[in-house]
Amino acid sequence: MTAKVISPFEGAPKTCEWVDDQGRTWFEIQTHTLTPLRAKVADLVAGSAALGLSGNYLYQALQMPEAPPLAWAAVLLAAPLTHPVFRKISRWLGKSYTDIHISEDRFSVRQQWRWRHYDRKLPHKFTLLVHDKAQREAQRHELEVRQASARGQVISKRKYYGDSYHLIYEYVGQRVDVVTIFGRKEALRIQERLNACDQVLKQQAHQSDGVALAPDAQWDDQPGDL
Repeated sequence: MTAKVISPFEGAPKTCEWVDDQGRTWFEIQTHTLTPLRAKVADLVAGSAALGLSGNYLYQALQMPEAPPLAWAAVLLAAPLTHPVFRKISRWLGKSYTDIHISEDRFSVRQQWRWRHYDRKLPHKFTLLVHDKAQREAQRHELEVRQASARGQVISKRKYYGDSYHLIYEYVGQRVDVVTIFGRKEALRIQERLNACDQVLKQQAHQSDGVALAPDAQWDDQPGDL
C-alpha cells in the first residue's frame, strides 16, 4: 500500500495548480483573512451578543416568582461560555477573500473587483510589514494604561493593529500592498505559500534559485543530450 504524499500546497490558503495551453504551470491562491478593523468589530459584536444573552436570562429569571438555582446559573455562565463561540463565528463572518494568480510572466491580485498585474520577470519578493497603525495603537494603549494606573486601576488592552501585517509584493524595490492580515500565524502562512509558488515557477523558468516539484524538472537540456 502506497502512503499518500502530502502536497506542499495542501491546506490554507486555498491553492490550485493549473497548466496553461503552453504546458506551463501557474497558481491560483485565494486568501480568506481578517483585517484588524474587522477583527475589532467582530469582537465587539461577539461581546454584545454574549452580554445580551446573559441579560435575556436575567430578565427571565426576574419574571419568575421563585427562580430555581439553574436559572441563576444560566445568568452567570451564559456570557463566559458563549462568548468564545460568538467570537469565532463573528470573526469568520468578518473575513474577506483576496484572489491571487502567479504565473511565469505575471503576478496578479484582485482587489475591490479589479485586477492588477505585475511583471514577475522584474526583481520582486514577498514581505511582511507590521501594520502602519501599530505604533499609534501602542502609544494610545500606553497612555490609557498610565491614566488607569493613576486612578488605581489595572487594565489590559488588546492589540489589533499591533498583531496585524501588510503582505506586500516588493516590486523593483517598491511597495505594492496585496492584503492586510490580522494575526501573525496567518500572515506567515500566506507569505510562505506565495514564496513556495514563486520558487516553483522560478525553477520552471530555469532560474537558479528555484525549487523543482518533480525530479525531471531539476535538469536543464545540455549540449549533446539525446
